[in-house]
Amino acid sequence: MEAADDPNRPLSQLSIAAIVCAIGGVALPCCPVFPLLAVVLGFVARSRIRRGAEVRGAGLALAAMLLGGLGLLGQGLAFDWMAGRFQEQVESRSIDRVERLMAAATAQDLEATLEAWPRRHGGRADDIIAFAGEAQSRYGPFESISVSGWTYGGDFGEPDLLAAAVWRFRDRDLTGTFRMLLVPGTSLADPYPTPVPIELLIADEKLGDLRIGDDAESDIVDEALGPAGDAAEGDAVESAASALDLPG
Repeated sequence: MEAADDPNRPLSQLSIAAIVCAIGGVALPCCPVFPLLAVVLGFVARSRIRRGAEVRGAGLALAAMLLGGLGLLGQGLAFDWMAGRFQEQVESRSIDRVERLMAAATAQDLEATLEAWPRRHGGRADDIIAFAGEAQSRYGPFESISVSGWTYGGDFGEPDLLAAAVWRFRDRDLTGTFRMLLVPGTSLADPYPTPVPIELLIADEKLGDLRIGDDAESDIVDEALGPAGDAAEGDAVESAASALDLPG
């Protein structure tokens, strides 16, 4: 029997603390502190025991390290999945919101238009309906929108999302962008933010661009981003053009 395994020796307090933290990590899988502490304390405890400390518990320390390491790995994978899920939800909801807005505005449904782009976020039903009507008169009925790239921006208080888009109409497909304000979720059942339009752009070199966005919101965005904001929008249009294989 090795000295470190002598049952007459007291059990290392660090080993006990390490295994408690490891069990805490299993009980509270959303908290990375416990498995991290389990790994650190287990390593320190095992090192001291192997250097000849008058205590036992090297096996317990090793078990805590293994449990803690598995806990950290599991939490990392879970976090990666949740981040991907979050991004997927925000982006799919953004596309759905813009498509509902265009459908409502094309049908001249004031209530549905303002539901998709509320007044408190700069939505003006008459302007939105005029925007959709002009697009329809030029390119035929709106069909759908696809996105070739996303750029997350804004600040912590008002994050936004710029999409490089391909606007699909019956007679023609065009590149452009749309910008969404990400309004934080307030429900535990649905924690994802609600994307709300703040700017739509259909790029057309021949007939002229179609653009709509609340003046105040546009000024805020331009002031905050400056030339970098214009560059991001230009890059987004080029990205959409590349996806569609059209000139920018």
